[in-house]
Amino acid sequence: LSRIENGQAEPSFRKLFVLSRIYGVPLVSLAERFEVDLERELQKVDLEGKPDREVHELMGAYLRSGRAREALAFATAALERLAVRPGEDEATTRAWARRFHLGVINALLRLGHYESARAEAEAFLRDRDLELGDQLVALQFVISACYRLGHHTMATLLLEQARRSLECPAVPPRMKADFETLYGNVLLSLGRYAEALGHYDEALSLYEALPDPFEAAQVRANRAAACIHLGMYDQARQELQIVLDTSRKQGYARLEATALSHLAWMEYRQGELQQAERWALRSNMLAREHGHAVVLFRNSFYLWRIAEKRNDQRAARAHAAALRSLSTRVDEHLPELAEYRALTGGGA
Repeated sequence: LSRIENGQAEPSFRKLFVLSRIYGVPLVSLAERFEVDLERELQKVDLEGKPDREVHELMGAYLRSGRAREALAFATAALERLAVRPGEDEATTRAWARRFHLGVINALLRLGHYESARAEAEAFLRDRDLELGDQLVALQFVISACYRLGHHTMATLLLEQARRSLECPAVPPRMKADFETLYGNVLLSLGRYAEALGHYDEALSLYEALPDPFEAAQVRANRAAACIHLGMYDQARQELQIVLDTSRKQGYARLEATALSHLAWMEYRQGELQQAERWALRSNMLAREHGHAVVLFRNSFYLWRIAEKRNDQRAARAHAAALRSLSTRVDEHLPELAEYRALTGGGA
């Protein structure tokens, strides 16, 4: 273990398995941690001369623009710097450490490292001196990780627990909007699309009143997904056009990729294969740049299906290869992944 921690040995699958048993940590979580460490090594971060506030603002900007790897690198580097900084006021240091720790968890979620994000959020919540706001943010991250991992019962129970805290007058509108969005996301993943729309509408109203263009656009993208499931294509198209306009104006590249992917999915459902292909290819250009594996998988899935329908075997083989490569990097409960495995007998 000492040799692995000091970079003198690489953990094999067998060693990871043994360590997971010894420490009671899921194997997938250890594998994610190892992957995160490798990603961090590739991101060179220089904090020289940058105060904590500036680093925190950079981290936030990276998260909003979809550059989660850079955000993770800045947050972890800032935490390491805080740990060795002498002579600082302890309360101030702890406050900044919490902000950067939350940034790490947020970045892990955006990178699809859900087990690691949940573990980090649960560790954060073990701090007994947390203020209500930090508790709710960390709880929000736990719920997000749970529903992404398919643990819907746990996510719903935690949402109900959070609802009681949200009734406190001191809770800001932004926090209430965040939980309305999260409730909508859980309902969306459960197939309760009409109910999800109600929560998205409430969240959108709160975000627009703040105003917060990024979160408002993100809610509109989720709202469009619910509309597509319900066959409300005109409403979905209107929402997605607003998302695209906002994303291009503000530089939300990752969100733009998601909106384009939604358009591809919607056109495919309506049998407009040429238009679906066009949107999927445009989405892929952005998704590749930002390592958005879920969007890449979805786009490749519809491109593969389109090639199959056209009997274009060469294109179909190329997209199938991409799907095989991406299938280990996406949410196990992604509908397109389940359909892909059903069509290929397990994805082989």
